[in-house]
Amino acid sequence: LDLKLKAPVTLRSNVTGGSNFGVKMEAGQILFDSSPENKVNPLTFSMPVYAADVISSLQNLLIHDVGRKKVIKGADLDALKEFLTVLSKYLDLGQQYNNEIAYLRREVYEKPEIQRQEWLGLMTGMTLSTDKVQYIACRGSKPYLRGYPCGLWIMFHAMTVNRYIKGEKSGRLEIIKGIFTLIDGTAPIAHALNRFVPRFFSCGYCAFHFAKMTSNVRLEGESVYPDRPGDDPPFPLEVPDPATLPAAPKSARDEVLWLNTAHNMVNKRLSGHPSEDPLAPKIVFPSPEQCRACWSEAARRKVAMDKFSATPDKAEELLAYLVHQYRPSSWRWDGVCVSFEAISHMNLGADTFSTTDMILVGVICVCCSAALAVLAALICCRWRWSRRDHLPLSTTA
Repeated sequence: LDLKLKAPVTLRSNVTGGSNFGVKMEAGQILFDSSPENKVNPLTFSMPVYAADVISSLQNLLIHDVGRKKVIKGADLDALKEFLTVLSKYLDLGQQYNNEIAYLRREVYEKPEIQRQEWLGLMTGMTLSTDKVQYIACRGSKPYLRGYPCGLWIMFHAMTVNRYIKGEKSGRLEIIKGIFTLIDGTAPIAHALNRFVPRFFSCGYCAFHFAKMTSNVRLEGESVYPDRPGDDPPFPLEVPDPATLPAAPKSARDEVLWLNTAHNMVNKRLSGHPSEDPLAPKIVFPSPEQCRACWSEAARRKVAMDKFSATPDKAEELLAYLVHQYRPSSWRWDGVCVSFEAISHMNLGADTFSTTDMILVGVICVCCSAALAVLAALICCRWRWSRRDHLPLSTTA
């Protein structure tokens, strides 16, 4: 099978009961196997984060999912306000997009309720609603696969990493005298996601599962499950056993690791589900091939036997990997209409260069080069004079 030929290939075979068949490369790698076991060759590299995936999903979220409610009020409105606050604070999409998210937050904050047309009116004319952005790394093999939820997960991961890079203390955002203030107690992004996603995400099945999985980050008196008329819960609405949930985060560091644990729990639950893309099977992220340092030898052996039997168990290495993967300086901006000036205003973290830094480095390099040239010239002149002093005097016969 020549993989260099970019043409569709159909394989037909007559097999008897108990037989199986497959496709194997010359080097021995199995590309496909008809045996009942789900043999997957996971990615041996990590796809970069594309801003296009995040922006496309954010557009879908704000226009379609938030915009599908006739009236937003009560607990739903509180959840929207809280989500827009953490979005404005922890998601860095460049100056234009950041300003628009901040504008939405300010407009929503003062309102006791929002009608659908009023919300869509706020979105009208914004770059967030007019830019035509296509999925890149999140593009599925079919139009209805991956895409939107893939971009949302990336956005959530990026928010937790950005908060960690900022070095914030543990706390939750609350409104005190009209000002959003950090309050000790709970991680702000985790709480905002627990309040917002179950109420607004268009997939009711997913919303109830997400509410259950994140129920231990809610505050006292807050409901476990959302009120979603028309959506039948996929399970009895009972308070889950905390032992079955990811440990509630208490710091920015915890929040980064908590979200990755939650994401892997969702991957396990959806493995084999009709929504799974057959060309991008669900796996534990990062896999041992993507981050060998994140896995102990024992965990690698277990996951080699069953792809969901273990998770990355070396916390510090995993944290470093996730920060490197999702930090703003690692993003790719292909397919997004954004100026260099807008990106240069982003908070890229302490390990990256700003435009001013690069100019300063350039000036220093030029000065050093000039100094070295002058020093070389002086050494050369000194050598010539030294040689001239040692030459024998000419005599006449």
